[in-house]
Amino acid sequence: MTKPADKFDKIVEAYIKYVPYFGVTFIVLVLAFYIYPRGGYSIGTNPAFWGAFGDYVGGILNPIFGFITLLGLVITVGLQKQILDVQKQELAETKNELAKSAKALEIQNKTMLTQSFENIFFQMLSKQTNLLDKLYFSGHAGLPSSSGIDAAINLAHAMTASMRKTPDHINAYEYLYKRDNVTLGPYFRNLFHTLKLIDESLVLSEEEKLKYSSLARAQLTSAELTLIFYNCLTSYGVGLRPYVIKYRLLKHIDPAQLYSPDWIENFNFYPPETFQARN
Repeated sequence: MTKPADKFDKIVEAYIKYVPYFGVTFIVLVLAFYIYPRGGYSIGTNPAFWGAFGDYVGGILNPIFGFITLLGLVITVGLQKQILDVQKQELAETKNELAKSAKALEIQNKTMLTQSFENIFFQMLSKQTNLLDKLYFSGHAGLPSSSGIDAAINLAHAMTASMRKTPDHINAYEYLYKRDNVTLGPYFRNLFHTLKLIDESLVLSEEEKLKYSSLARAQLTSAELTLIFYNCLTSYGVGLRPYVIKYRLLKHIDPAQLYSPDWIENFNFYPPETFQARN
């Protein structure tokens, strides 16, 4: 199917090609029709001949050339409109290309920032594992000194044993914390900064923040969750506590590991959503 622009181009091409011929043909015909019947006149000396000739030529050729000029003007306006339409289309295409380029640049930039975040995040997770391996328990409540995951388990058991002797769970935990602060302190501080890194990231969406916090939570053992539970009840865990609640770090805690299994449901140590899955 022929486009309107193609038809218009053909009209312009025909106008440029044929109008000069039509113009010359009209002039020749007008001169021939006037001069031939008056061949007996003395052309050079008869003013009446030239006066009538001027009126004749002007009366016939002026409307013809006026129409041709008007037609040329219409075609010129059409050409200008066609050029403007092409420019508008090119401008729209350029705008679309710029939008696509901007979107691609935005995606590329986000990818680079996400990769930078992940490099730091996974280094901190690796550091968290190393700090767990270095965790040390100096021995208490009949439990032997230990290190690594065994230290975390014994610390949790020692906490429970200490609380059976005193109802002040905060003092009981702080006593153990001070005894083994050399390794407990770095462990909790690194966990705090890992969650802070996620929470304050400008490149992550809320959904992505939940994903990365879930990765951090997945590395925590039952003994670690018990220690985090106790730690965030004291002044030592005041910074970590909001992140523990927000990112449901205690979602998989084993109530049986606590001093009393009903501490989660019957006491207001934490908001209920701390132990619930997100919708």
